Amino acid sequence: DEEKSRGGIALTKVQKNYWVDMVLLIAGLICVISGYLLDFHIGARAYTKLYKDIHSYSAYVMTAALLLHFYYHWSWLKEVSKRELLSKQ
Repeated sequence: DEEKSRGGIALTKVQKNYWVDMVLLIAGLICVISGYLLDFHIGARAYTKLYKDIHSYSAYVMTAALLLHFYYHWSWLKEVSKRELLSKQ
């Protein structure tokens, strides 16, 4: 591979999907947990700003990973959507 010859790391399609899914899972869990901490006022008030920052940045990471996930699966998503929408008619 050209990328490997330049010293880069070439990931397989399965590896890319795995890491994107792991980032989605971890960022999603962090977002949910921080959301509960904020919503139910768990913890000291001194941590509210920290919880909000964690919540916001985990949502940004999750959004970026979700967009990457859609990018990686766009062809599949189009084909399945077309098949499902046309089969219902």
